Amino acid sequence: MDQELLAAIDDPNTFSYGSLWQECQASQGSVSPAVCQLLNIFYQGSIQDSSVDWSQERLDKLRLLSLVDAAVRHTGSSISYEDLWKQLKLDDPLLPKEKDVILEQYLIQAMMKRILVGKLNSQSRTLHVSWAMERSLNDTRIQEMKDTLSKFTQRCSKAFPKTDADPPLTKSYKRTSRLSSNDGFDQYVSDKRARADDSPMEG
Repeated sequence: MDQELLAAIDDPNTFSYGSLWQECQASQGSVSPAVCQLLNIFYQGSIQDSSVDWSQERLDKLRLLSLVDAAVRHTGSSISYEDLWKQLKLDDPLLPKEKDVILEQYLIQAMMKRILVGKLNSQSRTLHVSWAMERSLNDTRIQEMKDTLSKFTQRCSKAFPKTDADPPLTKSYKRTSRLSSNDGFDQYVSDKRARADDSPMEG
C-alpha cells in the first residue's frame, strides 16, 4: 500500500487526501510509519512540515495546499498578499514586486488545479476568495465554520429586516363553479374567498 499512497502524494492532480488518510489509519500496520507520516503532512500539514530532501514538485504541491488553507478562512472576503506570502516560506530578501509575481504564479496554478476560486487584485495586493477547497474537517475547523455562518446570518438579519410573509387580506371575490350530478342536472356552487390584491380572477 506504500506505493499506492506515494503515487497519490506525487500525483500532480490529487489534492484531497481525507479518504486515503482514513485508509491509512485503518490499515493496521500495512503502511510504513514514514509513508503514513508523509501522507498526514499532505492531508493537514503545512510547508513548515516539509523536508530538505523533498523534490521541488512535492514542495510546490504543499505550498499550494498551504495557500488553500489560508484562503479558505477568508471565503467571501479578501486576504492580503503579505499573509499569503507567509505560507510559502520562500526567501524574504526578494523585492516586493518579485514576491507578488511569484505569489500570483502559485495562486493562478491553484485556480487552474480547481482548488481555489478567487480574484487577484495586483493594485491592492489582495486576493478575494470566492471558494477554496477544505483539506480536513476537524473539530476546530467545524467550529470556525459555525462561527462564520452565525456572523453571516446576523448580517443578513440586519440587512433584510423581517417582514410579514403573507400580505393582508383586503378583498374578496365570488367564484361560481358548475358541477355535473349523476342524475343529469347541473348544479352551481358559489365560493367566496379572500384575496390579497385587486387583480381580476382568471377564468
